[in-house]
Amino acid sequence: MDSTQLSLIIGGPNRPPSKRQLAQAQADELARRSTARSNTTTAASSSSGREPEGWGAYLSRNVQERTERLGMMGEGVDRLEENSAGWAEDVNKFVARQKRGLMMGGEL
Repeated sequence: MDSTQLSLIIGGPNRPPSKRQLAQAQADELARRSTARSNTTTAASSSSGREPEGWGAYLSRNVQERTERLGMMGEGVDRLEENSAGWAEDVNKFVARQKRGLMMGGEL
């Protein structure tokens, strides 16, 4: 069971997004806007009388942009991995504490 399924079980399908999800959505939107703005600026500067971009420059620019995007995605996945590992450790500690309480005859 992953965190998305657990979230659905706990909060239901109508659960509002968390602060972290809202912040991530806002950051994604800001990044999308800045990328669109830079693409508009690049298109405007290339049509301002300069010669068209060659295929080599085009390919190298695209490779660089995709590498940057992959780097950002990698960082996001790394953060997700750290967060989920911490969450799993917390759950394991809680379960162990509950088991220990049951074995000692205490209440939950």
